[in-house]
Amino acid sequence: MNKIEEDEEQQSLLHAHELINAQDEQIQLQAAKIQQQAALMKRLEEKFETLEEALMSLDAVTSAEATCESDLVIDDLGTNNVQDLATNNSRDNNAAADIDPTSTTASSRTALSRLRTHARGLAFSVFSNIGRSSRRRTNTPQETESTSVEELFYLDEDTYSLMMISRPCSREWLLGIVTFIFFQLWLELLILYNLLNEYYGNCVSVFNPLDRYSATCVPFSVPLYPPLEVTLAQGIALILVLATQSDILTSIHAIITLQKNANNVQWDKLIGEEGNRSFCLWIIRILLPNLAKFIQGAIILFVSFVIIVQSENIIDLLKDFTSLLVVSQADNILFNLAAAGFLGEHLAKRTKEVKTRHIEVGSNPDRNTVGGRDQEGNPPDRKVIRCLPCNVFILKSIIFGGMCCGMIGAWAWFVHGQYSGDFFRLKYPRCYVDYPSAISDGDCNDFSPYNTLECAFDGGDCPIPQEVEGLPGCVVSYPEKLGNGDCDSRLPYNSP
Repeated sequence: MNKIEEDEEQQSLLHAHELINAQDEQIQLQAAKIQQQAALMKRLEEKFETLEEALMSLDAVTSAEATCESDLVIDDLGTNNVQDLATNNSRDNNAAADIDPTSTTASSRTALSRLRTHARGLAFSVFSNIGRSSRRRTNTPQETESTSVEELFYLDEDTYSLMMISRPCSREWLLGIVTFIFFQLWLELLILYNLLNEYYGNCVSVFNPLDRYSATCVPFSVPLYPPLEVTLAQGIALILVLATQSDILTSIHAIITLQKNANNVQWDKLIGEEGNRSFCLWIIRILLPNLAKFIQGAIILFVSFVIIVQSENIIDLLKDFTSLLVVSQADNILFNLAAAGFLGEHLAKRTKEVKTRHIEVGSNPDRNTVGGRDQEGNPPDRKVIRCLPCNVFILKSIIFGGMCCGMIGAWAWFVHGQYSGDFFRLKYPRCYVDYPSAISDGDCNDFSPYNTLECAFDGGDCPIPQEVEGLPGCVVSYPEKLGNGDCDSRLPYNSP
């Protein structure tokens, strides 16, 4: 047994020794890689210093006009190939040596300007590569592109985007139009009709029960004195509505960005009709889907607001809000079903196209650019590249801010009318009671002045009084209380 234990211990020691050797080899490999990185960093820094010296010599002979003109293209040169730095540097130094510093001709100044601009581009490239090498990270294909994220336009993942990339009457186009008409617009209009019908019905049944006088209706028949927790829940629900209902913003963004006459936006390429920029095509494939998206988004936003301010308890508020959220997300739900293959292979493939298609919305597609400059060596127009995205973002911020201010301001107006008693006086102008919140609270206050015509019989909580048979002039809501053995000391029960 001792021998066996010794053998096992010896094997474990050998195994541990092998592991230690393997770790030592890995450490040596890592050290070698670090040395290589340090050597590369040192070479890049030397190149950077060399280019800085070249720039200093060129600055001495370059005029101020050339300096101002060349500064416009520094940030468009991008990241160049590090392996070509030595060749470009040699070419720049030879060119700098051939220039006569005392020459004042126009051709000499132009050559100096181009040489200085190119040298600055190489210096910027070296500096960028040094920064990336120090972080030791790998660029993705999107990061290596010269176009920033702000200059790309992507389609939303919904059925309206399927309409944009598809021809009319195709399967994907029909899916989008059916989703809009039946699953969104029709349901939203039915809900809105029901809300308005209930609103006008309450005006007739509550304010004029005996056709003796008329009163003004409270806007949207909101509760007169809602509990404080319901009011707080309404505010939270409004924030959720504004955060989830993005169809209005995205549709406006698409219409503004993909303008018919925007020559620097390839909307025809985005919808799969490259070269065809006709007005009819833009109307059918760009304007119509986004207009439908805007309409249903505006209706659902209005309906959501009405339902929120009409809520009398938190449970009903959450149920109604969830139902409307499902209706508003019908285009996204059906898109995800199609993407999962439940609606056929063809629609699944088309959804993949929606997810991958994008275009540049800033640069001019008709301009053949190489390395951030066109074939003539001119820098791209920075105003064209930056103007459209910035204006779109500013406009989206203004629209979203207007939506927030409008909805929250309207809700604040309703809250003020409720808690100040303005809506109570509007609904019951002739009702004078000590506790207005007791009106229409669900409990019948079967005594005057609550159970009176002026107070709409406790806001509808009490039955309409009827004359008791055999007792002329005795009009009460509950005849069974008469002669039941309990004394009701208040009018009209305790009366002659």
